[in-house]
Amino acid sequence: MNKLALAFASGFVSVGAQAQTTGTVNSLSPVTVTADRVDGYTPRATSAGTRTTTPIENIPQSVVVIDKRIIEDQGSSSLSDVLRNVSNVSSIDTRESNLTGFDIRGFSAATIVDGVMTPGIFQNQESLVGVEQISVIKGPSGGLYGGSQGMNYSSIGGSIVISTVAPEQSEIRRVGFKAGNFNQKGTFFDLNQPLSASVAVRLTGEYSDSESESKDIYFKKRSISPSIAFSPSTDTKVVLRMRDVRNETLDYPGLPRATAGSANLLSGVSRDLFIGASGLPPTTHDVRGANLQWTQRLNEKWDFGLTLANNKMKLDQRGAFAGSVLDAFVGAFYGNQFGLGSQDIYGYWLQQDFDSKVASPSLTGKLRLGEASHTVTVGVDYEKSSEKSFLYFSDPLGIGISPYSGFVPVSLTNFVAPAWMDPTGTGFFDASYRREFSASTAYVQDQLDIGKWSFLGSLRQSKIKVTNTTGAGAVTSADEDDVTPRLGAVYKFTPKFSMFAGYGKAVKTPTLTTFSSGAPALEKSEQYEVGLRFIDADGLSGSLAIFDLSRENVATTSGFNTYPSNQGSKGIDIDLRWNATKTWKWLFAFTSQDVEYTGASHPAVSSYVGRQLFGTPKQSMRLATRYDVRTGQWSGLGLGLGVTQRSRLPGDGDNTFITPSVTLWDAQLSYELRNLRLGLNVVNLLDKQYMSPSAYFGGGQLLPGMPRTVTATARVSF
Repeated sequence: MNKLALAFASGFVSVGAQAQTTGTVNSLSPVTVTADRVDGYTPRATSAGTRTTTPIENIPQSVVVIDKRIIEDQGSSSLSDVLRNVSNVSSIDTRESNLTGFDIRGFSAATIVDGVMTPGIFQNQESLVGVEQISVIKGPSGGLYGGSQGMNYSSIGGSIVISTVAPEQSEIRRVGFKAGNFNQKGTFFDLNQPLSASVAVRLTGEYSDSESESKDIYFKKRSISPSIAFSPSTDTKVVLRMRDVRNETLDYPGLPRATAGSANLLSGVSRDLFIGASGLPPTTHDVRGANLQWTQRLNEKWDFGLTLANNKMKLDQRGAFAGSVLDAFVGAFYGNQFGLGSQDIYGYWLQQDFDSKVASPSLTGKLRLGEASHTVTVGVDYEKSSEKSFLYFSDPLGIGISPYSGFVPVSLTNFVAPAWMDPTGTGFFDASYRREFSASTAYVQDQLDIGKWSFLGSLRQSKIKVTNTTGAGAVTSADEDDVTPRLGAVYKFTPKFSMFAGYGKAVKTPTLTTFSSGAPALEKSEQYEVGLRFIDADGLSGSLAIFDLSRENVATTSGFNTYPSNQGSKGIDIDLRWNATKTWKWLFAFTSQDVEYTGASHPAVSSYVGRQLFGTPKQSMRLATRYDVRTGQWSGLGLGLGVTQRSRLPGDGDNTFITPSVTLWDAQLSYELRNLRLGLNVVNLLDKQYMSPSAYFGGGQLLPGMPRTVTATARVSF
């Protein structure tokens, strides 16, 4: 725990005692992302889709909001658990949280926390303690987020916008505990204290520790997030948030398959096997940051906002894996090991250090011209970021790359782990680099409401510079000056039913990519979308959208080389919330789509055309219901049941094998009595055994699904 957090904790103790004697360019405008709620799970308005608080029915794009009530009711323990309630968002197994990020509509998604994109590339590490709500914006958003160019995944597929709690003028004391199978244990807290009529402080945090079906694999999380709010008048508010999040685990490499076209485990290999090394150091992922948001009412028409942020991320990842993982790279030299019961064991060491600084001033005006009302936003986003990284492979024999076992294969059916040794960085495949990134962006957006129509238009001009310097001193750079638009319209047939259409565009500057066929071109994406939206029609709210999302000049690997390809995603998304009664709620999410390679400009990757993208299902569905008893002797009891289904998944980019479809059930039980809330959450209720593709080194291995997991929770407010 850092000194600042300790100071906040001391302040809570002191004030509590006194009370007893007398409870791309990656920044957004400094507006806390909020969503007004009606009874149940249905939001009325959000600021995530437009940078201003806007009724959801006026946004010409698919935007889905998950508030903290859903997170608590379903007992979510990870960001992936929460996002299963939104159509067309990929899931991430906790064992692979250090391997991959989220996709929306088949393409990479950005993660924004309190108006600023988080540095790094592993989004499932976020703590849920202190989360107010999570909004998912589907598709590129042009003038809203641009290309999201910085030290992370781009927003080509969409954005996951997380808003955390801020200090408020009321005492809050919440402490919780959890325990369960797989040796789960943890605690969490939320403490808020007003210091005066204009100042309040808040401290949230958690510690959790659990194991896995996979032998020796464990997960530890520690987070602490102090914040302070200053509101000297109703026109001024300043919020300073800080956070320190650490995740620790062992790198999990998946399991080998039996044959080239098979989705079955190699004969004799147990599903709980961990292919590692004796003495393997833990993988750690640390995020530290400070975020200042200042909002100032200038007059009855204009508001000023400013966001300043500095975020740092450090990843220290070491892992060991079976030789078949590297067949595509070293098989021609050392012989392919796919399908063998005994294989060489290799290792690697990856370190990444990110540092990102953001400044984003903006002006928002609400104007009325005749019958039309305008909400105009103008602003500037500036980011300056750096990254230092290296990737080393094991080479105990000093020949460029070699296994720990010294080319004496290790049995995978009677596995005895070889001893770990840190790679030294002298091998043939070893690499290090430093990346400097800067972006200056000016944007303008107008939201026009007139009669039954709502229009949105925005332009974003970005000047972007990226410089990569390798450990050997080779320098490559890219300078781009691009304009990305966003346009859309909504027509309200009735106050309960509307139709929307939208267009958005984004760009991504190539980084760490050299095409074998020449210099990398700017990656571009655009989306066309039309949809229907329900607004509390007999309790039903949500949207149905048809979309066409395309990418050009995508870096695609073939062997040792990289070439540009085109990709496309077309389909339908449905996201509905139904408040059947005040005590009975339903949630439904469904996707049917085709996500595949659509074109290639080089013969080396022409065979990819028509292939389904790795790990992306054609269909997926989520149905969940919740019933809360509010009267009578069982008042306070809550019951929940959910089912999640997804179709078959391609296990690698070549589509050489397909893992079967799977259906998983989950259930929840809770009881609230005054200031006490007890919960019981069950994931994989029927204890289904299944396999998914592992993302390790781009796919090819298998990931066994976690068995039935039971978690008991208790939360007390005082």
